[in-house]
Amino acid sequence: MSRSTPPAGTPRRGSTRSGEVEARDAKSTGGLPVHLVKGGDPSLVSAEARRLVKQLVGDLDQALTVDHLDGCDVSPEQLVSACRTLPFLGPLRVVRVRDCGALGTECVSALIEYLADPVPTTSVVLIEDGGATGSKLVAAVKRVGAIVQCQPTKANEKRDWYSRQVAEAGLRLDARATSLLERHLGHDMARAEGLLHSLRSAYGPGAAVSASMLEPFLGEAGDVPPWELTDAIEAGDASAALVVATRMAVAGDRHPLAVLALLHRRFSALLALEGADEASDAEAARMAGIPPFAVRRAVALSRRLGSRGVGEAITLLADADLDLRGASALPGQLVIEILVARLARLFRQAPKAAISRSRTRSPSRSGA
Repeated sequence: MSRSTPPAGTPRRGSTRSGEVEARDAKSTGGLPVHLVKGGDPSLVSAEARRLVKQLVGDLDQALTVDHLDGCDVSPEQLVSACRTLPFLGPLRVVRVRDCGALGTECVSALIEYLADPVPTTSVVLIEDGGATGSKLVAAVKRVGAIVQCQPTKANEKRDWYSRQVAEAGLRLDARATSLLERHLGHDMARAEGLLHSLRSAYGPGAAVSASMLEPFLGEAGDVPPWELTDAIEAGDASAALVVATRMAVAGDRHPLAVLALLHRRFSALLALEGADEASDAEAARMAGIPPFAVRRAVALSRRLGSRGVGEAITLLADADLDLRGASALPGQLVIEILVARLARLFRQAPKAAISRSRTRSPSRSGA
């Protein structure tokens, strides 16, 4: 007996091509047999999963349309039975599986087998809000469905993410307010939903919100990714580096020794690249323990500081390590702030003309 043909414009079930695109938000994933929602923050993952299920269900009754399962205690028979059950009083059935990383080996095998021939009227939503999903299941999802990555890391993806959250909240933030929101929350993107809900409650749906209207609702500044600290130091901007270090300690709850370890890895890589001009990117990456794409910038930074500057940085790090372990009575955070300011000063005093993306030195020009 042949299956019914899906409506025109709906991605074909089981199509390898449809699953090659990694979706960034729920709006681009309709009509697929399976979706994997993942990200580093469980609260963000849960919020994105709710949005996705709401989008899939539309005007249908969720109580009749959505089946809720838990990866910790579902059996292979229950999982496959839920996926193959026909919808009741509607055209669609959604099977929502939270903590999909906890699915047992037999459950994963049964689900992969099901995805090889999925039911056209069922959409499975796998929610990675606990442990990581196994590589075999991820590959099966990519073949026929979509991965919803709900915690972007690139600057342009973050801007798009915040813009979507503002639009979905029914608000209109001007450019300054949007920039302020993104800078203030930083890595704590999960706080955006509650903050925008507060703005909507205070100013009403469709309200135009300026930066001055937003400021009273911001609260404590959010955490920031580690590379913002090294970027500020390498730009020689001590003020910005101190702000980032404080946010990492307060909002990120990072211990001073953890921040020191981050800085030690960075400057150890610069030290390892001393005299590595003739090495290939792959060889230099192995020497420094960094990804190949980061080699050229690291070599340029190492060359900019020079042997003396890199050596001074390593000495500053060693002194800070001793201070944090009891050689000084200063508070740990103050030790880190002094270290950060001194490292930034090294870059500020280094000749800017020496930094380059090129791996080869420019020949000296006679008669200059």
